[in-house]
Amino acid sequence: MLSGITIIFVQDKNSAGLLESIALTNVKVSGDTRFDRVAAVVKSFSPMNDIEEFCAQNRVIVGGSTWPGDDIVLLDLYRSLEQYARKLILVPHEPDEKHLKVLESTIAELGLSEETIRYSQLKPGSKKGILIIDKIGMLSRLYHYADITYVGGGFGKGIHNILEAAAQQSSFIRTQLREV
Repeated sequence: MLSGITIIFVQDKNSAGLLESIALTNVKVSGDTRFDRVAAVVKSFSPMNDIEEFCAQNRVIVGGSTWPGDDIVLLDLYRSLEQYARKLILVPHEPDEKHLKVLESTIAELGLSEETIRYSQLKPGSKKGILIIDKIGMLSRLYHYADITYVGGGFGKGIHNILEAAAQQSSFIRTQLREV
């Protein structure tokens, strides 16, 4: 059946070699598009001035693709680090108004409303400690600013993509090592 396929794309040379060992020559190594895309995002990173100003000289916790169970963990962590200069950036998995209101209600129950602002309301000079991202498409770049990265989803069906967070952090670590 495999010989009837016009072309077979594989992720690496090892996979191509296995197919070629059974006389299949219609094989092309295409790479792993998941890794390639993440690497491209890291390579083409451009600073986000408003986020840089928000983070300033603070320790930054980024919670990406979070659900309510994740948010509780992160808000408790944020409160437990009260003695440190810290910021928390929450990026809900579903940033629609319904889920944002649930998150803000949780924050209010913990007495942290005064410390919280939505990204769409962020203004220069804001002294808030918790930023809720209410816009899609920012998460992969936000991981760049994290001292602590939390990838959501572990309290439900499964954890979300950790590649973006890992790639941004390894890029950050390489930059720090070059500066030493």
